[in-house]
Amino acid sequence: MRKNFLSSRWAFVALASLLFSGTLRGAEAPVKGQPALSKDAVSKLAQSSNAFGFDLYQRLRQKPGNLIVSPASVTTVLTMAWGGAQGDTAAQIQKVLHLEGTANDVMATSGELARLLQDPSRPIVFRIANQLFAQKSYKLVPAFVDKTKAAFGTPVELLDFKTASEPARVHINQWIESKTEHRIKDLIPPHGIGPDSRLVLVNAVYFLGDWERPFLPELTRPAPFSLNASQEKDVPTMHQRNQLRLAQQDGVLALEIPYKGREMSMMLLIPDAIEGLAAVEGTAG
Repeated sequence: MRKNFLSSRWAFVALASLLFSGTLRGAEAPVKGQPALSKDAVSKLAQSSNAFGFDLYQRLRQKPGNLIVSPASVTTVLTMAWGGAQGDTAAQIQKVLHLEGTANDVMATSGELARLLQDPSRPIVFRIANQLFAQKSYKLVPAFVDKTKAAFGTPVELLDFKTASEPARVHINQWIESKTEHRIKDLIPPHGIGPDSRLVLVNAVYFLGDWERPFLPELTRPAPFSLNASQEKDVPTMHQRNQLRLAQQDGVLALEIPYKGREMSMMLLIPDAIEGLAAVEGTAG
């Protein structure tokens, strides 16, 4: 299938924004030693994350080039902040994230869902790490610290942002790198943390999964790939004959490729037209 290279940008955004939705299968089933999750609560959280993801993507898609974004991670971090917010700030966070219910209820659901995703009995590797990095002289409200730790297992590490902001930035980046098997490096850019910083909330996600039906290396062979409507280039292309779920509507093809265990999958959204990405993006939401 020949498609514009830029369609990969949309495909990965779809994957990220639908991260929570993919956990709905079996989400109500309890993990040994843990309470069962309410399917309704998980569904609401997934819908909120997806709605926020589409809002976020509409703002980010104007930038040229490919894009990978995880609205689920942003939702998690801002939900932690919501737990310590009050008044207009709390109301604005809830509105932007499309969250329903109280902060305590949403945090509890999000935390339990995170633990479910990381169940070691699953045939995929899914790790979620959260941490608070606070200015060592800054006094956090104990109730906020306790609530965040109970929901997300989030520890607090004290650093010196005031007089050693650059070493603090390097330290946080090293923490992120260690939690993502060295895949994400230097996430916080130079000057991203300064003397006025008081609290940094971090969410790191690591995922490793085999396909339910692996692609065979010997079936990879060159095939035409459209750079744009008038240019093609032969690139190594994986091939497979398989029965997969797909849908086609309004100029876009949706294809689901399951990972081992079939509890998670990659969702690809591909425009029918080689240069049809902008039209698909305009209808997202």
